[in-house]
Amino acid sequence: MHESFADHWLFKNVFLEIKELIYDKGVVIKFDRGDQIIEEEQPNGVLFIVLTGKLTVARPGSWEGCKGPSIASVGPGGLLGDYSFIDGLPASATVTAEETSLLYGIGHDTLREVMASDQSIAFIIYKNLLEHFTARLRHVDAELENFFLSNI
Repeated sequence: MHESFADHWLFKNVFLEIKELIYDKGVVIKFDRGDQIIEEEQPNGVLFIVLTGKLTVARPGSWEGCKGPSIASVGPGGLLGDYSFIDGLPASATVTAEETSLLYGIGHDTLREVMASDQSIAFIIYKNLLEHFTARLRHVDAELENFFLSNI
C-alpha cells in the first residue's frame, strides 16, 4: 500500500485491515503531463487520491472549447471526485496532470459497497469527508470576507 494512501485523511481512524481491503479494490494509475484525468460537466464515477505528482484543477470556460481559469493545484494527498461521490452529479471542473503523476482510483460504487458492509466504516469516512468539506467552506468564507473588506 502506498504511503500517501495509508496516511490519507479520508481514512483517518480506519483500521489498517480495512485500508488494505479498500486499497486492493482500487488501482494505481500513471498519468503523464497533459493527460486529462477528469473532464468538467462529464460523469465521474471514480474517487482519486493523488499519490505523487501535481495536477491542475480548472473550472468550465465561458465559451465552447475554452478551458477556464486554474482554480487549484493539487499534489500528493489531494482528493479528486469527492463532489461526484457525494452528489452523483457530473464533474464541476477539469483536472489535468501538470507532471507525471500516480493516482489511486476506486469506483464510487465499489467504495460504497465496502462502506455498506460495515456502518462504522461508512460513518468514519463520511465524517472525514464532512470535516474536509467544512474546512474548505471556512477557507472560502475567509477569502470572501477578505475580498469584500479589501474592496470597501
